[in-house]
Amino acid sequence: MKEIDLRSLPQRPRLFLVGGICISVCCLAILVSCSRPTAPAATPVSTAVQPTEEASTPIWPPLTPELTPIPTTDAPSFRATVYAVMLTLPTMTPYGGQPDEKTQGSQMEDLYIEAAATVVAMQHLVPILAPYPTPVPPLTPYPGLSTRIAGAGTIIETNLCGLNKLIGARNEWSEIVSNQITGICAGTRHSGPPQGQILVQVFDAETNAIISGPDLYTAPAQVEWVKVIDAVGERVTLQADTGALFYFDVPTRQWVSPPPLPSVSPVLSPLPTISPLPTLPSP
Repeated sequence: MKEIDLRSLPQRPRLFLVGGICISVCCLAILVSCSRPTAPAATPVSTAVQPTEEASTPIWPPLTPELTPIPTTDAPSFRATVYAVMLTLPTMTPYGGQPDEKTQGSQMEDLYIEAAATVVAMQHLVPILAPYPTPVPPLTPYPGLSTRIAGAGTIIETNLCGLNKLIGARNEWSEIVSNQITGICAGTRHSGPPQGQILVQVFDAETNAIISGPDLYTAPAQVEWVKVIDAVGERVTLQADTGALFYFDVPTRQWVSPPPLPSVSPVLSPLPTISPLPTLPSP
């Protein structure tokens, strides 16, 4: 086959020949690529770790902010701050068609509302808190009523008699016999001129039901009040405001005289016998 010298060809036919060769090569390459079997597309492999039951549980607890306790507002300080803010606010536009007094009241109300809202917003920066309460010292336990044994009963230093409307009590004497409480309230007459009196009543120790009384007994002398100071058995000794002593026998409900004091008989030693003087001899 005779080779063709491209340089011997004219300019235009030579360009056509070179272009045809390039087109033929491109078509051949396209045919070869189309006839090659197509490989299946590779499935991308996920590098992410599949969640497991353990992995689904959070390692760290959720960052939930703790609730901030609502501060206690000091009401007087809050109002004082509102009034101070009101002085810095411009006067609101007055309402039309109202008397001057009502207009001024409406303006002050609007200013107060606006100032209060301003102070509420300010509290997020500087809260107006109530002062801490002053510590209260612990209370001293109540020691109870003063009592002491007297005779067959007990003297109770209290003015809270069972029936204060009948007597102004100063103290009380009581005894328990056969599940019955006999109480004597000593004091003064409840109404009228002052006069020493005692009130006697008997009531059940379990049910507190009154069995007998109340019975009033007036002191046997003109005194303002009487008070139980002692007892011998069931004979109660009372002292008046004047210092006089009275004795009341509980079983017989009678004023009695004090028992006579035992007479003291002093034992006198016999006088010594005087011996006569000796007789002197006469000169």
